[in-house]
Amino acid sequence: MQEEKCQEDSGIDKDKNLIECAIEIARIFDLEIEYRTFDIKDEEISERFDYVFFLNVFHHLDEKNKIRALRNVDRITMKRLFFEAPIGGDIVSETYLTTEDYLSYFRGFTTFTNISLVGYSDFNRPILLCER
Repeated sequence: MQEEKCQEDSGIDKDKNLIECAIEIARIFDLEIEYRTFDIKDEEISERFDYVFFLNVFHHLDEKNKIRALRNVDRITMKRLFFEAPIGGDIVSETYLTTEDYLSYFRGFTTFTNISLVGYSDFNRPILLCER
């Protein structure tokens, strides 16, 4: 059985300014990383990745796009997904989601076999690790 090839060293973001910042950081550290703009609400990702970092995104999406985004990151993640789960007011719907709410989303809409809380970001947002 042939192992599926993953995309190497790439990054995507909706914000062109953040992409430019990431390119500069990669240049400073002499890293060869391909960056491009991408809007998860309007585009599909065709590549697959061993590790996916889905940070500070979910609370910017409406309910339809939340589920679509979860299914997308589920499909493209080969090994591990790191997910930053904002707690408090959702930017789009102003609902308040708990860590347990996020765990329920992942259990209900993804095929990850192990989903756990691994810590908190500097903004006290839970970081979930989802693994195959």
